[in-house]
Amino acid sequence: MTSGDDDYATPDRLAIYLEIGWSDYLYGTKPGSQSADEPRYPNPRQDRVPPNFPVAAINLAKQWAQTLALDPRSVCDVGGATGRALFELDRQFPSLERLVLVEPSKRFCEWAQRLLASDEALPEVPLADRIGTPKWVAPRARPRPIEDAPERVSIVNAPLELYTPERGFDLVSCFNVIDRHPRPSKLLEALGGLLNDGGLLVLSSPFDFRAASTPDPASWIDDLNALFADTDSWSHVGEEELYYEYRLHDRSWTRLCAQVVAKRRRA
Repeated sequence: MTSGDDDYATPDRLAIYLEIGWSDYLYGTKPGSQSADEPRYPNPRQDRVPPNFPVAAINLAKQWAQTLALDPRSVCDVGGATGRALFELDRQFPSLERLVLVEPSKRFCEWAQRLLASDEALPEVPLADRIGTPKWVAPRARPRPIEDAPERVSIVNAPLELYTPERGFDLVSCFNVIDRHPRPSKLLEALGGLLNDGGLLVLSSPFDFRAASTPDPASWIDDLNALFADTDSWSHVGEEELYYEYRLHDRSWTRLCAQVVAKRRRA
């Protein structure tokens, strides 16, 4: 999350992220392997990927917040692409007064603004099709924007390292970004700096490290708990594993498993 350019958010990758996050609205989710009565292989040319990861991850965040009797008034989702996790946070926590998305990609932020904070008709959306060539289609529907979005929602187009909020947050989420950051420990430090004392951090990763994103293999971890050695600053709240899928194109369907942990920042 150290670059604000859009080399990452290419049209074909935008198609992937929109399908992962919003297929139930934009494309119409057809039955996939997650929802079939009996296990089967998904058909990448016909099935759509349901937005199971952001929905399930925020459901976990809700459960963990309840165990702490935490009723957050402010949340920040870091690296949240087109905004589905922030959308789910608003649905799960009616008490929220301030919702912030921090995302370095300008293209992702533009789509998050359309989906979360505007009720205007959407333009055509890219759909994963042939390799490197998404197909542009009219969206089937669109989500209802977050209520009172102009007053409650902020979409910050910047790397986390350049974001300095005026106030801290009660809950911070960061899903599947650690393995795309050059220095995972520095990312955790920045995430911790966003939290109020007693605040909840929900973090996930499938540990899909690449040298292009994280050059030093010594920083490649396989357990998020390894980042929280400072028990004076953090207490463990919960841990789970979530499987999720995405389509690279119409002949490629990939499945990953992310570790999800929740930690509370000690006062």
